[in-house]
Amino acid sequence: MRRSAFEKLLGQLNALTRGQLAVVARAALSIGAGEQAVEAIEAARAPLLACPRCQCRELHRNGHANGLQRFRCRACRRTCNSLTGTPLARLRRKASWLDYCASMLEPSATVRRSAREVGVQRNTSFPWRHRFLAWIQHDRQLPLGGIVEADEMVALESEKGARQLSRPARRCREQTRHIERANVRAGGARPHRPHLRRRHRQGAAHRPATAQPTGTRVVG
Repeated sequence: MRRSAFEKLLGQLNALTRGQLAVVARAALSIGAGEQAVEAIEAARAPLLACPRCQCRELHRNGHANGLQRFRCRACRRTCNSLTGTPLARLRRKASWLDYCASMLEPSATVRRSAREVGVQRNTSFPWRHRFLAWIQHDRQLPLGGIVEADEMVALESEKGARQLSRPARRCREQTRHIERANVRAGGARPHRPHLRRRHRQGAAHRPATAQPTGTRVVG
């Protein structure tokens, strides 16, 4: 927007009512939240960025679409962005993503509660929740360096949401205990899954053990 048009727009704000100013303020905050989410996504994906079709890492910038920087692959000439091929691809309302992720961190968060806090329908909240959980499995941070401490953590395996269970359904707590005790007496054990946790001695967050390639080259 030209400076003269911007100054004219600012002058028109004085003619707005208090309710109209509140609507304008909410719209401005929503745009700012969307840009903040885009910046966080592109910063996190920059070290791992590659063409999702041919895995070529030679990319050059090719404009913007839906607020995201688009890239063109020098090998196959196809375009992509930071979300192409990820669970968050084609997901709308980026301005609400960070607030929704924050609501998911609460232990008592449910699909309906997160929908009320963010201001979306529960039919929208349900696929969002599964896509963000799938993103956790899809995204991998860079490996740690220097002095790293590692340990194995064993936790009960959860099959929540699975249509086919590898164990009898747990109808109630007492029945669950009875089944687990019978399994132990028969020589079995409770289903556990080991997780390898690594932490940098300087206090960096836990990282997964899977290493990822680095060295993406992005040219202007």
